Amino acid sequence: MATPVTIPSSVAARAATNYTPDSNGCWNSNYAVSSPGYPKVGWQEGEIRRAVTTSRAAWTHHSGRQVPEGGRVKAKCRNRLCVNPEHIFMVERPANWKPRKINPHNPDLPRHIKDPVKRFWAYVDKSGDCWQWNGGRSTCGYGRCRWDDKSQYAHRIAYQLAKGPIPEGMYLDHKCFNTLCVNPAHLRIADTYQNAQYHQGANRDNKTTGVRGVHPHGRGYSAIIGYNNGYLYLGTFDTVEEADAAAQAKREELYDFYKPAA
Repeated sequence: MATPVTIPSSVAARAATNYTPDSNGCWNSNYAVSSPGYPKVGWQEGEIRRAVTTSRAAWTHHSGRQVPEGGRVKAKCRNRLCVNPEHIFMVERPANWKPRKINPHNPDLPRHIKDPVKRFWAYVDKSGDCWQWNGGRSTCGYGRCRWDDKSQYAHRIAYQLAKGPIPEGMYLDHKCFNTLCVNPAHLRIADTYQNAQYHQGANRDNKTTGVRGVHPHGRGYSAIIGYNNGYLYLGTFDTVEEADAAAQAKREELYDFYKPAA
């Protein structure tokens, strides 16, 4: 459950007194308006930037108490800019109120860290060999984040922060086969052909074994890999695991660039 934000008294006072009255009796806040149309007042708590609506902060100032969890501050004049204490009032949480949804992968993410680099690494769990991304995810299972005002793959940002720019037109391949890993040591630059040649595990195009390059063959399983716009037949094996190991070993032989992470 999310902890309610405690508004400092100095912030509440600023929100309550920085306004311009209009002819309707409303006190229109002079703070910048957010996308839903509500002005917000902010303050810094260490590395975390906090912000609440000015009506909420003004109500706290005039009432002398914090808005309880689940409570909302509304304006009877229906003016979202208004901070007039005669117009704003607090509504207790309804009986069917539910806590705000939080990220199930990491409920304590510091979303408002001001420094973008520190904010990025705050989403990373470095406790294991793989550095697990705990932020947003794409439909394909890769980590995604907001960087330079656009959505980008988290592992590409991590690599660039640690090792520098990625050459234009090149990809990053996970040596550990963990799509949520952002450990730069587990990432390698590859072109389109190299990136496609060394995959491990389930292949959605293979409806029989679910393993790339492994297919039923009589009473065993054949291993086939792509090479030079054609295919190499590696033989028949007793188990899927043996055929998969043979296919991976051949890929490593043909593409020395592709070696599994230690």
